[in-house]
Amino acid sequence: MTLYWQPVQTMERRYKYILRWADATGAALPAERITEREPYHGLLPTTMWGPGQTIVEYSEASPRAADPAAGDVRLMLQVYDAETLEKLPLSAADPALTAADGQTLLLPYAP
Repeated sequence: MTLYWQPVQTMERRYKYILRWADATGAALPAERITEREPYHGLLPTTMWGPGQTIVEYSEASPRAADPAAGDVRLMLQVYDAETLEKLPLSAADPALTAADGQTLLLPYAP
């Protein structure tokens, strides 16, 4: 999977992200399918990112064969402060992709 990060401002904090898989209803799939880390495993921390850049990161995260068909799988993305663990508010151009908590993006998955 390829993630594209596009900061809109300089960041003074280091952030981590959580990727979890969910079914079509938004219910999380079993916990062993969670990816949680700092982008590039901390080698390119968010404090080094600048506005207007596109940071491309590759992740091994993918649903397992036993999971529902790819069309029925959603990717849940959350970003949080690596020090305080506080989750950041997230939004998408399509409001239907932002969960009610305002901290989770629900993204369609295409293999």
